[in-house]
Amino acid sequence: MCGFCQEGLAIEIVDALAVGNGLPDHVMRGYLTRLFYLQECESLLDALAFCAPKIEKSIADFVGLSLDDEREFWNQTEPWILLNAVCGRVGMMLFQFGFSSPEYQEVIQNPLVIDAIDQIDQYESEFHPILFSKDSLFRSVNYRQLFLHPTALLDFVNHPSFFDHAADLFNRYIAWWREGFVLEAPDAPDDHDNFMEEMSVYYDSYPYVILSFAAVVHLQPTHELITKFVMTEGLGMPQNLTLWMQRQAAVILHHHEGIEVLTLYKSLNQSCYGLSRVRPALLYYLLVKNCFSAEEEEELYVAALSSGLDHKYIHKKIEPPLSAAVYSSTAKLIV
Repeated sequence: MCGFCQEGLAIEIVDALAVGNGLPDHVMRGYLTRLFYLQECESLLDALAFCAPKIEKSIADFVGLSLDDEREFWNQTEPWILLNAVCGRVGMMLFQFGFSSPEYQEVIQNPLVIDAIDQIDQYESEFHPILFSKDSLFRSVNYRQLFLHPTALLDFVNHPSFFDHAADLFNRYIAWWREGFVLEAPDAPDDHDNFMEEMSVYYDSYPYVILSFAAVVHLQPTHELITKFVMTEGLGMPQNLTLWMQRQAAVILHHHEGIEVLTLYKSLNQSCYGLSRVRPALLYYLLVKNCFSAEEEEELYVAALSSGLDHKYIHKKIEPPLSAAVYSSTAKLIV
């Protein structure tokens, strides 16, 4: 099942967290629930406590990604994704609050966080040229020291070209997603070996991609790349790590630019979605997180009415079906 289909569960968890309820009884406490809870819970410490058994198992199970054994490769992706979700949250906090902040220091002392960083650090990236330029600063960064030692972080971010290198990596990632994370020419025949290599490059590169993303959205939150990323829907099957990044970018874009940038299109002839420039799931996400003011909800309602949007189309954009609570909170979108 692809990330788009699974995103409905992520939004259902966000809805439960937003209204202060526990997880619905029908939501299984499996891997995906732990992943989405880890990504979406406002308190990372609470999320770590909830996901602790799964994170501990991921730390114990992960031995590296290798294409030598395909079955073992896929067995390793689940712990790898969960560990990257931990480090992704921590990286976002690092650039949002700063190394010396109480928020960051409280998190970085958590043993699960340190163990997750150590596991990621032990895995050597290949730094594929589709994402990393020959002189990319990310090729030489010490991953562990960046999180744990302020001198390493300062040396990295104070480099005169740091932000340019971060923006370049993030921009290359957006472009690669648009092409469906392929390494061959778009018209090349499908090949299973190519697909496996593409997935290997994706997982291999993500620890550095999330750092570039965190740098861009928190150091220059009005940068054009954020809008570009939110407006992107790549080819092929998206990964949950990428969609989480896009949801965070949507929150930041709305905070700085307002709802207009998300709902400029007024007719089906101007956008495949009718009412918006973005995936409807992102609008649902912002709505259930209570990001919209009452005036913005009304504007969204008017845009939906004037677009001629078929409500069945939006329903199909998020599977499995949302909870009754989410449908209730988004009723204005699907009248």
